[in-house]
Amino acid sequence: MLSKKWNERRERYDFVVIGSGYGGAITAARLANANVSPKPSVCILERGKEWPVGSFSNSAEGYAANLRADGNPLGLYELLNFDQISVLKGSGLGGTSLVNANVAIRPDKEIFELGGWPKALTLAELSDYYALAEETLNVMAHPRAAALAKVQALERRAVQIGGHAQHLPLAVNFTKGPNPQGVHQEACTGCGDCVTGCNVSAKNTLYMNYLPLAQKGGAEIFTQVKVESIEKTADGWLVHGRWQETNSKSKKFSLAAGNVILAAGSINSTEILLRSAELRKLSVSPALGTRFGGNGDFFGLSYNGDHNHNPRFRYAAGVACRGRPAWSHHCGHGAAQQRRYDSQPLCD
Repeated sequence: MLSKKWNERRERYDFVVIGSGYGGAITAARLANANVSPKPSVCILERGKEWPVGSFSNSAEGYAANLRADGNPLGLYELLNFDQISVLKGSGLGGTSLVNANVAIRPDKEIFELGGWPKALTLAELSDYYALAEETLNVMAHPRAAALAKVQALERRAVQIGGHAQHLPLAVNFTKGPNPQGVHQEACTGCGDCVTGCNVSAKNTLYMNYLPLAQKGGAEIFTQVKVESIEKTADGWLVHGRWQETNSKSKKFSLAAGNVILAAGSINSTEILLRSAELRKLSVSPALGTRFGGNGDFFGLSYNGDHNHNPRFRYAAGVACRGRPAWSHHCGHGAAQQRRYDSQPLCD
């Protein structure tokens, strides 16, 4: 287990990182392992619980039981529906990396030329950092991608429109043994449970790399801790929230910090900031909470085709994806270009 007991926390940390997804885990790992003196104290606060390998459900009943809701605050899967967008994300140690499709594509340089991006952020400027993230996440191509029935189906369709299907890089382990962080992983079995939780230990979630790296550097990790607001003080910050002991029992807390890294995702970070502005008089931009957009995924289905690319099901589907600059695709459809989802009839 990577997390510590809540009663083992300190009264104050130099850095409190809120969230254990990509933003939080990577930031905590780099802070905890920075070659500086004195060494800063770092802690990660995650609202979900720790999900060790083997604890994920792979049944419809299990998925339903683990949907996060007011009465089930420790549920793994959170589905948020808004007027023009719906978001499916993970709530646990490792964030949405636990339930995404582990596709790790670099964005096209034109993405950074769109309005709204800071001019200093370009693909060329970020290339070294993408390479470092790919190394740490152990990104690789599926060694048998061309033999997968779904990839063959996509290739047939791509040829019909004058192109070819691309074999995308995945944050998945295909060889048994220790990963670059020394964590033992098994090889991918092709079970298709990436988007519900890998029980094989083959998926390179943050639980397998950046979070162990942060812990080895001295970062203290606490789960079932929901941050509700942050408050500026004369010597730093106060982090306010609730420790969720069980689904039905919680206690309020306040934790002092020299610095706060808000990495609870685009929606929850915004929620915390808006609540902090209302309750703690935190000064925020009037643009906060506006101009949301998806990460560029789209989902397509086809049926009654001439080819059956999964003998278990009669109908066939094709899925294609192109992402904005993000390491994770929340809806988990991108990996269907390379992987079989035998347990997901809608994707076959």
